[in-house]
Amino acid sequence: MTNLRTTYWLFIAVCLTGCFIWLFERSPESTVESFAPDRYLLNFVPERVEYLSFQQEGRVVECRKENGEWLITLPFAARADTRRLNRIVSIMEMLPALEVIASSDRENRGLSLGDYGLFKPRARVIFGNAESRHSLHVGAESPLKDAVYVQVDSRDEVISTSTNLLEILPADVSDVRDPYVLKGDPAAVQRMEIRAAGGALLEVVRSGAEWTIQKPFPAWADGRRLSLLLDQLHALRVRQFISETMADPVAYGLSEDEAAPQIGLWTGDEQTGRKILFGKAVDGHPEWVYCRCKGFNSIMAVSRESVEAFSVPAAELREARLPVMPVSKISRVRLEQGERLLQLEKATGGTWRMTEPKPGPADNDLVNDCLARLTAARVEAFLDPVSTNPADYGFDKPLESIVLAEALPAAGASPASSETVQTLRLGKSPEASPAIYARLDGQPQVFRLSPALASLFPLDPIHYRARSILALAPESIRRLALWKGGLEWRAERGGDARWTQWKPAEGPMNPEVLRRLFAELAQVRVKRFETEDVQSADAYGLTMDSTRLTVGLSGKDGIQRTLIFGEDTDDGVYAMIQGQDAIFVLENETAEQLTREWIP
Repeated sequence: MTNLRTTYWLFIAVCLTGCFIWLFERSPESTVESFAPDRYLLNFVPERVEYLSFQQEGRVVECRKENGEWLITLPFAARADTRRLNRIVSIMEMLPALEVIASSDRENRGLSLGDYGLFKPRARVIFGNAESRHSLHVGAESPLKDAVYVQVDSRDEVISTSTNLLEILPADVSDVRDPYVLKGDPAAVQRMEIRAAGGALLEVVRSGAEWTIQKPFPAWADGRRLSLLLDQLHALRVRQFISETMADPVAYGLSEDEAAPQIGLWTGDEQTGRKILFGKAVDGHPEWVYCRCKGFNSIMAVSRESVEAFSVPAAELREARLPVMPVSKISRVRLEQGERLLQLEKATGGTWRMTEPKPGPADNDLVNDCLARLTAARVEAFLDPVSTNPADYGFDKPLESIVLAEALPAAGASPASSETVQTLRLGKSPEASPAIYARLDGQPQVFRLSPALASLFPLDPIHYRARSILALAPESIRRLALWKGGLEWRAERGGDARWTQWKPAEGPMNPEVLRRLFAELAQVRVKRFETEDVQSADAYGLTMDSTRLTVGLSGKDGIQRTLIFGEDTDDGVYAMIQGQDAIFVLENETAEQLTREWIP
């Protein structure tokens, strides 16, 4: 009997449910319009939406878009989750209008707005911009739970739409709040400070693509590790928003006297930057710590493990590279060894000249290469000095001192900007080691370097002389003469610009011989300089009987240059320019082209 009664009541319930569904879902053509799938609930341009407000259960969340980013303005000011709010707008744009129920149809059914949950809507969404705003009242779900009833701009008709609308409504302000502690681009950071527990300060600065440690000691920084650290900092997520008021930062361990670590970030030329402070463990969550951004009252909880990654010792961020200024900033190099000195200066246009001990053009490629090797030199070990006596490291009588000076300020620049100078002292070798000690003046840090660095900048001026010894334009050449093996060839250019050979026989000059000579004389470069002791020229086969090429440049009695060719050496041919103070080596191919016999 009990089973029969249960079955009876189940039958009645099914009938009533069917009647209810029929009552809501029937669609007389005169009053209800079923929309095709391509019809949408709302008609608006998503890009023009700059205001969003969500009201439900007595809570109001208001957001505004500024410069492409969403901000929370109520119930407090904070950064919003721009990606989530943009997604909400996108979903609202795509909401379908499944069915429209006019007020007349509701009257025919004996239904009111309350039956659709719209007399007191569960939620209200307002969206738009400064020019216009629209409202969306959200009511009850359909009996089959496959749609939700809404009203647009308080119009009479009730419209059913997708339940996707319910999924995007924020239950709390934290649902649309930016989940990251920091906002911004890690690549835009130009300076960072990390103050650890106990007050130890790490300061790093970016210049172009290079990072340098400024404190606690000067050094090149590991750019890859710093980039990773900045990425981790900007990816730090809020585990929980604790409070929007901070009456006493000490209660959270967030006062500037005790918070650790404290991280400051600067982009561009800003003076104040941004500062993030980390405090005590969160009550009930030892795996979290309190966090706040200076200038804001919001207290957040973040992962303790993530924060520990920021307490990195400066030594671990140091790159094993000699901490001298980059090549691009060096304008003067001074080499000192006892009483001997040699100085190189960069002229306007980037060309190097030797100014001490003998003025003259320097080899740009050689000087720049030496500087590049110096600035890229690897430090084999960073040593904490165990002695304050410079003699213990050979700094009292260094093997060599290399002084690097930065470019002086341009005319009109602030007088406060002065030349930066770094002096690197190369000391003696450690016991039982081929390496050498080195130190920068004004810094306690001692480096252990490769001994090759001691021979990188020799103090012999001939080493730096410009390798280009002749650069003659064809139009400036008037006469040519070659003495070789007791034979003589002579040629001269006439007023009609035609070349005439008149030794050993008179006639037109072979154009192929001219082309070859002009091509070589346009840029004669030495392979290396041998010596400045021209008194010993005979030892290199450079005598009055040697092969000679004379080039006249301005009329019969004008300026001329005579190249004298001597003996062969392992890597070329000894040569010199008559009247100049250097013996050098030319490439075999260069010497052969300049001294080849002239074929008529």
